[in-house]
Amino acid sequence: MVKKCKHCLYIRIKARNYFAVLLLITTFAQANSSTYEGIFTRIA
Repeated sequence: MVKKCKHCLYIRIKARNYFAVLLLITTFAQANSSTYEGIFTRIA
């Protein structure tokens, strides 16, 4: 029971970290979309 609970807790923490990273990337991409467009315009 204890091992199973620890395993479930580990999966829950891992899933939470993945969601947090995904949210951070999405927010970062939205915030810097204009910056990326400016960089691509400069290169082109």
